[in-house]
Amino acid sequence: ILTISYGDYLKDLGNWEERSIIKRFVDYVEKVYTAYKDQVHHFVIFDQPHFLPDTSLSKLYQVMHYIFVAQAQAVLCLKAHDPSLCVGSMVNDIVGLPHARPLDALALSDYNEIENYSTMDIYGYGRYPALVRRYLASQDIQLDMTLSDRQVLKQAAALTDFMGLHYEMCVLVGFNSLSGSYTSGILGAYQISSGRRDPLGLRLAMRT
Repeated sequence: ILTISYGDYLKDLGNWEERSIIKRFVDYVEKVYTAYKDQVHHFVIFDQPHFLPDTSLSKLYQVMHYIFVAQAQAVLCLKAHDPSLCVGSMVNDIVGLPHARPLDALALSDYNEIENYSTMDIYGYGRYPALVRRYLASQDIQLDMTLSDRQVLKQAAALTDFMGLHYEMCVLVGFNSLSGSYTSGILGAYQISSGRRDPLGLRLAMRT
């Protein structure tokens, strides 16, 4: 099993805030395939695709979109070379545990959908889930997303063979009254605290 990109996003290829990085990344994937095709049959394209440096929320989601499109095009590239290859990516899972209030349970649901499950939806179904689309709209974030992007995400999802799970830690998630109100329709009003890594978190990650 060969992991093509872990953590640093291969910064030597350029700036992930620019769409042109997608082609450069896919060219790099093709070079990796050519070098290792006789030894490797399982390719992990990205491990932990949402570890990014501090940046604005809009730039973060734009970078993530370019990463998702690059991942999808890499899947199509590898499968075009050899349909029998086993190709996928790793998703990062930081398990959320709720505080006591009902609002905290709703905040935890938002946290899971936005922070953990959305990447799985994009890899597995080739689309952004409705809650994430509403969240982006509530934050006035408009992605540079083309019709071609949407088509590529769908095509790659149909060919993706697996998703690895990278269990990171457990965190306590609660409703954050300062960041939003559920009655106003603004989603993602949660706060995160008390991170820890333990076997119970791994067990919960595997179940969910």
